Amino acid sequence: MERAEKAAREISEEFKLILASPNITDANNELFSWIRGGATIDREKELYDYFDMLLQFVSKRIRGPNYARNPHFLHPKRTIEAFKRHDCEVDDSEQDNRLNVFADKVEAESACAQLLVYMRETYVTQWNRRFIWSLTMCRDAIRVYNFGNDHLLGSKDMRLTERDGRTKFIQLLVNWSFCEEHRLGYDPTMIWLPELRCWQIKVPALPETAATNNKPTCVEDTDSKNCKYVIKDSWVESTHNADDDMRDEAKHLHKIRERLGRFEDVKGCYPTIIAGGRIRFNRSDDSEAVDDTTASVLGDLFNNVVAPLGDSSSENSSSKIERSFLVPFRVHKRVATTPKGTPLRHLDCPLKLIKVMADVMRVHGRMRWDADILHRDISTNNVLFYETDDGQDVCGLLIDFDHAIDCSVSNYRPHMDRSGTLPFMSINNLETKVELITGLDDWESALYMLYWIGTYGFNANLAPGSKELKELDMNSWCVGSLRKIAKTKRKDMDSASSFYQLTKAFLPHAHVETLQDLTDELRTVLFENPNLGPEFHGALKKPNKLDRKNEIDPVANRKHKERELMALLQEVLDKFARDTKALRISRN
Repeated sequence: MERAEKAAREISEEFKLILASPNITDANNELFSWIRGGATIDREKELYDYFDMLLQFVSKRIRGPNYARNPHFLHPKRTIEAFKRHDCEVDDSEQDNRLNVFADKVEAESACAQLLVYMRETYVTQWNRRFIWSLTMCRDAIRVYNFGNDHLLGSKDMRLTERDGRTKFIQLLVNWSFCEEHRLGYDPTMIWLPELRCWQIKVPALPETAATNNKPTCVEDTDSKNCKYVIKDSWVESTHNADDDMRDEAKHLHKIRERLGRFEDVKGCYPTIIAGGRIRFNRSDDSEAVDDTTASVLGDLFNNVVAPLGDSSSENSSSKIERSFLVPFRVHKRVATTPKGTPLRHLDCPLKLIKVMADVMRVHGRMRWDADILHRDISTNNVLFYETDDGQDVCGLLIDFDHAIDCSVSNYRPHMDRSGTLPFMSINNLETKVELITGLDDWESALYMLYWIGTYGFNANLAPGSKELKELDMNSWCVGSLRKIAKTKRKDMDSASSFYQLTKAFLPHAHVETLQDLTDELRTVLFENPNLGPEFHGALKKPNKLDRKNEIDPVANRKHKERELMALLQEVLDKFARDTKALRISRN
């Protein structure tokens, strides 16, 4: 980018010389009059016009004859143009030779809020976006923003009436003209095929494939209605070294495929991985391929960006929380799997839900004991279903292994970090990082999930009205601190009578009584198993007469009975799935 920097310096110097001239004769004299402060802006449209003039000035100089005659000069890859809101088409910026810049005249304090709306639309429309650049303009001050997957970074004001600000902004525009597409936020591993009107998506090869062929797999599926593969693209908080990554979804899915392939009772209930791993690409023509990470995106900024946490608006400095955080290190990953599932919101019957959950928790147990993989995030988003080949029944599918852990790793500690979806997180998971997280915590999440669907329905059309919604006891599972939510769940799960008060709120579906009976039996096995001693009964902590300093905690004690209780819970689900099969199929 040295030649781009040279072009930026020359354009900035030319701008300075023209501006210093007592009699401006340049065709852009209105622009220079505005920069000098001689123009009065009464309407927002006038600001756009001046902004357009500035972009035209820079763009014309970049492609000017002085550079075109020099064979050693690096020619720009694209032209910078401006467009106004009524001209804005998100797809426009996908043209190879055009970079559209949109400046919004807003006050600084509301800029980010407005831009977030635009950026959301851009992410939805442009599937190959890794991050987004954006600008705001307020009077003579321009700010540039970088929108990532979980960060928003903004620059200081670049004032066009000041030399330093003007130079920085011109340098930014020139760099945008010369840089590779990945520096603009586009993903070079996703290619649009116009003749087929579909995307060609490159997915990293699996280890055994990479040993003979180091090239990524191109997953092409042109039939959108009957596609065979599911491609998951994510930015996951991870470690710099791939070998130290304990939450590597591709690695987990590869192990699950190898270990569970011989079990017919869970066939089709977990994603079979085709390809997957970390996204890598060459950042320039003469460089080696590197991992696509937040560090590689932000460069020097990655270790230097610090954002405050806490109430920074308080006038009382003593009440401010003196804390800060750095941008998390995230790795761009992609996996291709089969089969394809459908979200639970498309189910229409509790009996089908029971069959789906029986399949999902059966494969969960197989993963835990035959592949040493613990899922750690059983939730409505991670359980899907699909119809059997004959269309008579449904099968469950457990997905999303970003939070999963390989229990066979020597330094495995499941309580090192909390994971899961808030309403479905277990008491252990919410309350502490001391107690061991086990498969029973995922079963507890499955119980909460069944209760959630019984109360709120499969989709918004079945949910209670807004007034009834506010009065539901389950709202307390989503509000307040984690410890407060855990305390509430201990009370709700402690006895059959307290749990009954919750299940009374179930929606009046057909066969809702069956779902209520199922949740009652699952709660009994998990929190009040008659085959276990009193130290395993209930959810509230109890005084220990032999050691008053240490209370009896039934929730913590159950980890010693993990395998036994998981088998009993699966028996309950399987029994309900078998007993309701005839009714379930007759509905079709």
